Amino acid sequence: MLSLRSLCNLFAQPSGEARALQERARILTAAQRRAASGSTANKNTQIALATLFLNYAVALCRAPRSEETLQGVVQLVAALATAVTEFTDGEAQFRLLVAIGTLCEAGEEVRDICRAVELPEKLQKLSGVQEPSKVARCTSHVLDLLQ
Repeated sequence: MLSLRSLCNLFAQPSGEARALQERARILTAAQRRAASGSTANKNTQIALATLFLNYAVALCRAPRSEETLQGVVQLVAALATAVTEFTDGEAQFRLLVAIGTLCEAGEEVRDICRAVELPEKLQKLSGVQEPSKVARCTSHVLDLLQ
């Protein structure tokens, strides 16, 4: 938990964000593995992972367009697709949706990547979440972006 929070805090400073982007492949691989492992029943762990994914979404959208950035987007979308099916905490789900929406605003190429991993189908389960209501509302907006 502490290591996840430390990774999230890297993004608070430009030098930390640059380092997180340099180590993106290793960090996201480990985070995706953690999201998929079933060991994310703890809501604080889910929120920390979702925050890490959101921070990467913002950083990748700010980064100059390059093959490396596109690889990062592909890896992040895959991690988000995994987390969406596993996370049960409302705040964590909301942060995942904000990360997906942030990436979708980057362009059609990113939306195509999201569709390729069947993210719209995976998001359908979140449209029925009643508490917090912001999850269902945000799901609706993200699904509109992906159409």
